[in-house]
Amino acid sequence: MPRPQTIQIYLPAGDPRGMRVAEITTRIVRVIDPPPHWPN
Repeated sequence: MPRPQTIQIYLPAGDPRGMRVAEITTRIVRVIDPPPHWPN
């Protein structure tokens, strides 16, 4: 049976359509999700 977990999502610019950083609080896992229009 899966254990419940907490995910924190940080919005560096304060815009949910912009850059998002997500972390599982009980693990060393971080996901950085740039927006589709992120400059190269």
